[in-house]
Amino acid sequence: MRILTPAILLVAVFITACGGSSTSSSGRANNSPTVPAEASSGRLIDSPVMGLKATTRTLSGFTDIDGGFLYREAETVNFSIAGLSLGSSTAAPILTLLDLVPGARADYSAGMSFDDVLAKYPAIVNIARFLQSLDVDRNTANGIAIPEEAAQLIATYANEIQFAVSDLFVSEDSPAVKYICEVQQARGRANCGLADIVSVAAATEELSETEAAVASGAALNRLPVASAGDDQTLVEGETVILTGVAGDDEGGIVAMQWQHTDRNGIAKSNPVQITDANKVEASFVAPEVVADTILYFSFTVTDDQGGQGSDIVNVLVLDNDSAPVNQKPVAVAGDDQIVSPGATVILDGSASSDADGEISYNWLQTGDGERVGIVNGGQAVASFTAPSPAETVNLQFTLTVSDDQGASDSAVVSVLVKVEGDTGGETGGESNQPPVADAGADQNVESGSVVSLDGSASSDPDTSDELSYSWSQDGGPVVTLDNQNSAQPSFTAPDVDDVTALNFILVISDAELSDSDGVTITVTPKPEAFSACQPSSFDAQSCGNDFCASLAAEGVTEQCAAFVGDIVNNENLAALQDCAADAQACAAFLQGALFEQCQSYLGENGSQLCDPFAQGLSIEVVECFTSDENDACLAQFLSDNDVAACSPDALPDSPCWPFATEAGEACLPFQQALTGAEQACNATLPTAPLPTMTVPGM
Repeated sequence: MRILTPAILLVAVFITACGGSSTSSSGRANNSPTVPAEASSGRLIDSPVMGLKATTRTLSGFTDIDGGFLYREAETVNFSIAGLSLGSSTAAPILTLLDLVPGARADYSAGMSFDDVLAKYPAIVNIARFLQSLDVDRNTANGIAIPEEAAQLIATYANEIQFAVSDLFVSEDSPAVKYICEVQQARGRANCGLADIVSVAAATEELSETEAAVASGAALNRLPVASAGDDQTLVEGETVILTGVAGDDEGGIVAMQWQHTDRNGIAKSNPVQITDANKVEASFVAPEVVADTILYFSFTVTDDQGGQGSDIVNVLVLDNDSAPVNQKPVAVAGDDQIVSPGATVILDGSASSDADGEISYNWLQTGDGERVGIVNGGQAVASFTAPSPAETVNLQFTLTVSDDQGASDSAVVSVLVKVEGDTGGETGGESNQPPVADAGADQNVESGSVVSLDGSASSDPDTSDELSYSWSQDGGPVVTLDNQNSAQPSFTAPDVDDVTALNFILVISDAELSDSDGVTITVTPKPEAFSACQPSSFDAQSCGNDFCASLAAEGVTEQCAAFVGDIVNNENLAALQDCAADAQACAAFLQGALFEQCQSYLGENGSQLCDPFAQGLSIEVVECFTSDENDACLAQFLSDNDVAACSPDALPDSPCWPFATEAGEACLPFQQALTGAEQACNATLPTAPLPTMTVPGM
């Protein structure tokens, strides 16, 4: 099921508000990452495109259900499917496919007609047809969802698919057609061919509508959110209840529809009969099956602007001959509590269990008392803010847990909101004051690191009270907490491919009152090991590009190894730092000339050990390296830019960092051009004595 974000107004019989992300059987997911400091959110729309890798110099992730991605000011964002780049653009709140094709947006803004732009830049229509043909359910009204199989199968075709050709889908043998059909067949379609590629007319119509909507200046509609509920397991002949959740944070839901579909959300030709198919709660009778069979049901909602959201639920129908006896889950709502007005109250049902399956959670306020808003009411651990009544009141909450076969159990917990000076609801004695939870500062760590969470700064105004600690994870890849009920538990940071946030909640209690606080641990991937490009263990795939392969073939990595060894021993560290700080040291450093070849292997010290000349490389300089007269080209560039080209500007702004797939050939001449670069650099510098240094192997 798709996990909804808290801002959504939900149309259902229970409240659901969860963080994180989830992927449904349709391949659609709602990824709602926490926005880092100084980051902005943008959207890529043809129809909103979900599931593309969006990468900037400092941020990386996948586009969400609205085509959303994160970026920082002035960064370039690249969109890709694994190793296949769709294009790049300066990041902005709204991007369309015109922005991904160099020159297209400029011509359109300058007055060129839309049809002429498409004719001049065929890559636009090719990319649109490509994405729409990969869409899980082939329905752009509910966005374009790129399935996970697309990234898994692209390796064979990444270098063969060229969007700039006049017709990307000219025949059945075209790489793009074969790739799309391979993805579709991996998702269960028996036959696929050229007829399954979205037409030029359909793609052009979608592009035209998108550009018209952007040009109007009106706020672009965000798709509504649908959840088809948890997957279920039942026996043939039983009545199956389908319960959906629908929400739209911009307007209203005007229609709902349940359908019997395949796993991609495409309607079956011989569907089962669904009762109340246009309501939140629908039902059907599980058909007879000769063997255990999975049925798929899509729940589609439409908003008042025609936008659609959908989700798919799996229903496993068991053959009577093989059906096991289901065991009922057990609900545990936690201990009764006494809290002060305005306190954050934690409802903890995490001790609930099911002996033979997974359970879902639903917290509801029952009984009398002022109504409160429950946060994360569909999770094991929920919370609410205690009201401020005139006198002490007792609030009651019921936790219902349901297993994947429809069996359920409930438990009740009471929360006494104690007004100071009022003895109602409890016997006399001094008024207890609530403790204050402090989960410590957010941390940035590397994969594999041992991470310590620190709640020792938590306190209680009643100094005689003994505090208990309980830590739980609230987002990110699941880890095991050691000493989970102590002030300072620990865990090992998981291996991640991208920057990943892990969220933890600390709940402290003085046996009567409790408080909670959260902390975020951001895990970054380990840097690639230097040994990956050693000639003795060279693997072009792990190195990632032809540039690295050329270094290994020429034995450059052997010199890199010795050089890095000396850095570890700090023999060259001071000289390198001096060079990075002093433009006059540029030419002397280029006498060594090897350091820039070692940059990608320097690990955590790489940011401070960078060749100032290589850092200054811009696209224009790289183009100089690829010219037949690179010395003259470089000299002219350095002359035009004074000595700034030798200062430590950000290398990641050039295509040589981190040796991007399509930039390998542009970077290859770098080693050969170093002598000319040294001369050109020297020509721009004052004729003053330069510091000397020795680089092993040169």
